[in-house]
This record gives sequence, structure tokens and C-alpha cells, in this order.
Amino acid sequence: MKPMRSTMAILLGASILAIAPIASASPSQSISLVVAADDFADKLNKLPPGAKRIVTEASEFFGLTHVKIITEGYHPESWNLILENLAENAEKSGNAPTSIHMIISGKNGKVLRLDTYWNQKKSTPAPNKIEAIKKAADFTDHLFGQSMSASTDATLGPNDFFTLPLYPISNGIPVQKAVATVTVDPFGHILSFMRTQEDVDQRNLPTATGLLSPEQVKKLIAKDLQVDLVFNVEQDMFQYIPKYRSWFDAKTGEASLPMYDSKEEISTIATASQAKKALSSEDVKQMGDTYFGLNKEKLTISTSRESHPDIPPKRTYTLKDGTSEILVKVDEKSDSLISVSQLSGNPNQSSELTSLEDAKQQALHFIENYAPIATDKYVVQEKKSLTAYVELGIYPMHGEIRANSPYVTVTVDLQRNVITSVEAKTYPMPTAATPAVISKVEAINVLVNALDVELAYIYPNDLGQQSTSPKLVYLPTSVMKNISVDATSGTLIRQNQ
Repeated sequence: MKPMRSTMAILLGASILAIAPIASASPSQSISLVVAADDFADKLNKLPPGAKRIVTEASEFFGLTHVKIITEGYHPESWNLILENLAENAEKSGNAPTSIHMIISGKNGKVLRLDTYWNQKKSTPAPNKIEAIKKAADFTDHLFGQSMSASTDATLGPNDFFTLPLYPISNGIPVQKAVATVTVDPFGHILSFMRTQEDVDQRNLPTATGLLSPEQVKKLIAKDLQVDLVFNVEQDMFQYIPKYRSWFDAKTGEASLPMYDSKEEISTIATASQAKKALSSEDVKQMGDTYFGLNKEKLTISTSRESHPDIPPKRTYTLKDGTSEILVKVDEKSDSLISVSQLSGNPNQSSELTSLEDAKQQALHFIENYAPIATDKYVVQEKKSLTAYVELGIYPMHGEIRANSPYVTVTVDLQRNVITSVEAKTYPMPTAATPAVISKVEAINVLVNALDVELAYIYPNDLGQQSTSPKLVYLPTSVMKNISVDATSGTLIRQNQ
């Protein structure tokens, strides 16, 4: 249950309902509200109750205490509203936006778009995924209550903004088909909300009857559960990490296919000389031509710089050839590769897939020439997804046990036979002896005792294509996706990552 609304909310709601163009607070109150534009006052008054509530909730969520409400006009399909922050310190503190722009449907009163504008600070912090997920969840709960939920699947864009999909809720069950998105900036500010499509047709959802009980599903998961023993570098401990199936059918118990067909082997990676790893503009252009499918004759390159207080500065190369665009990020101090991401790719695809072995060799060749790692033995993890992609991860080792995070990850598009993304991050590996650990069976028992599941409607992938028919399933809860077992003590660990 949400807390009792503040005086701000009451006054704002009243201001919208008022027929007169101006509604002000009494002199004893610290909140002042103004509805502007006489010509649109009566149309503003005709906003559906849901739209009025959204304006109220948005103002309260963002902490607007002295507001001017302006309408830029009513169009055949929508209202355009501006909530202007008139507080004296709005331009200085940065704790509340200077204004909020909203587009509200004239058909059903739903918010189609919301954009916030903030006082720009001099330095930008590093993006924080955990905080972005929390902020998106708070925003969604406050403005949309039990009608929509925020996913924990946050995607980091090239501009360090996180984007999260929002799901509608049907009879208390989330429907994992994004109908909107929320964008969070590195400061943790909600930057925008955008509705991408209408809510799902409730008539197409399976009925929530004749379901297996959560306890029955937990037993199915327990039989299927696998664990990996890894060394967690950040926490300096050995852990068993669970590998759950994506979902279990809520009526039949049918399990999803594994998301990846993966295998691991220990191989020696022979990397290039240290001098070669210092990337110049010409090296980056050659990389784009050889590995990312860009046309060298049409290739253009531009450079920019980004800096955060807590991490080393980066230099970004943007490569374009008219059909494809990639970003190459380099550590400014060492000139070593950090990441490569594809913003757009050549749509021309071969009807015949590149073989997994050829794709693997291409990825290894790239790693040996450009990845900032030393020649050594590594666990090479190969993941073939249900779509036409293969991912190669290179993990350092603690004795015979791999680390939990790869030094380098390379993804190859098998249809175009080009690399589409690279992530590189090195860290020191300790050399202490490997301690005695519990068995996999013991670790699985600990995880089974903590199992928790929740209902959801999903649109499963079938051979890489998303189904148009929803399925009612049980999923491991988001909490279950972030737990592991201490391999030396056998205790359950709840992780905030």
C-alpha cells in the first residue's frame, strides 16, 4: 500500500480539476501551483482521471514542490503538458528536475511519453546497474502501481544510460512483453519513459487454472539443477553458481530448452606483443575492416573522450562505412582495448552459416592480436545461442578452476561472419592454494532448500524466433538468480549483482 499522499499531490490534483486557469496555495503553505494557458484550461479539466493521477504522481515522485503546469495544446490524439519546477534552488541542487514534459493519450488517458530535464553537473559518475534497476522499479511502482512492473534486464547504451523494459500485469501476474521502456542516466535520474505499444490482449493469455503448485515445480527444478564451481575474484572465494532452466510450464511442468549450447576447454592463448596492444587510429580502422565487416574504402573514423571520477578515462573511436557503425573504446592511459559494440550492421546476410569452428578461430585470432591479456592457459567457454550467434569467453584460472568473470568475451554473427561485440577487462588473480570444497551434491541441496519461484506469462523463443503465443510458466525469482553457495563453508550467499 502506498503512503498517504502529500499536500503537494492534493493541491496538484485540485489544480487540474479547477475550471479557473489559476489555482494557488494559501499563504501559509510552501507549495505554489499555477495552471497556465487560458485557452486550454477547460480541455485540461477534461483529462481522464488516470491522466490526472499520473500528473500528480509524477510531480510527487520527482519532488516538485513549486510547480507551473503548462499545456502546449491538445492534438487530436494527445495532450502535451509541461510541469515546470519554479523552486528557487531547482537550477542549483540537481535533486529535482527543472521540468517534466509529458504526452498523454487523449483516447485513454495513458502516458505515452515522459521526459525529464535536469541541471547538468560538471562531472558524470560511472553508470551503476543495481541503482538503475532500483530507480526504475521505484518509478514504475509509484506511477503505475499494480498495472505495470519493471524488468531487471537493464541494457547499458553507448551514452552510459541504462534502458529497462516495462511489463504489463494481468491479475497480479507480469506479462513479459515490453509495452514501454524507462531510461536511467548515470546519476540515477529517470530520464525518460516511452510507451512502445498498446497493452497485450488479455483474451490471448492462458487461464491461471489447473496449475502445478510451487512445491511441485521446485521438485522439478531440483532434479534438473546444475552448478558450476568458480572462483569469485571480487569476493575472493570459491562458489557454486546455479544454472537454472529459463522456465517451467505452470500446467505441465515442461522445462525450457537450455539458453545456450555451451562447452568449456582449457587452451593456451598466445597473445600479441605488448607494443601491438597499444591501439592507434590506423589499428582501429584495420580492426573494423578485418573483423567487423566494414568497408575499408568507405570507412570514416571520429574520436571522442569520456571521463568519470572513479574510473580511468576512455577514448572512443566511432567507425562508419555508410551501412555499419561500431564504437571502439580504449583505455586512454594504456591504449588497450576495453570494448567494441555494434550500433548498426550491414543487413546483407549469407544464407549459409559460418561453421562454429571457423567463427571460434576468428574470435581467437582477434583475441590474440588485440586483447590485453598475457600468454597463458585459460578456460575457453564456447556458447552457441538459439539464434545465429556464438560467444567465446576467455577465463583466467585459479589452479584448475576458472574465474567467475571472463577477461575477454567476443560474439560472432554466424550469418554475416563478423564479430559484433567485444568486452575486455583484466584483473589480478591470487596465487594462494585452492582450499577443500564441498561436493556439487551438497551445493545443490543448499540451493534447493532456498528455491523460490513465481508465475509469469512469457513469449518463449522457438529456434531463435519469439513465439506469438503466450505461455504461463514458473520462473526462478529474481532473488534466486543472484544466489550462490560458498564452496568452502556450504553457506548460501545472496549477491547484489
